[in-house]
Amino acid sequence: MFRQLYRNWVPDVSIEITSQIPVGLSLGSSAAVTVATLEAINIECGLLHDKTSIAKMAHEIEKEVQGAAVPLIHLFRLWRRN
Repeated sequence: MFRQLYRNWVPDVSIEITSQIPVGLSLGSSAAVTVATLEAINIECGLLHDKTSIAKMAHEIEKEVQGAAVPLIHLFRLWRRN
């Protein structure tokens, strides 16, 4: 989804994430990584998306990739910590 919308503005990147958290524990770690990655791309490429837009994109990406996503409210809670 993100790639389709922004292929003309975002260069190809490769991101490797290493974690000690086992896959499938439903801790929301993939949602946190998705939000952080989108925010990093947003800043680096000067896309100027607000936090609500990034949270919504992250939610859609999670649904597309995993077939499910954490409730959108949890993504908004990630921003309160900043």
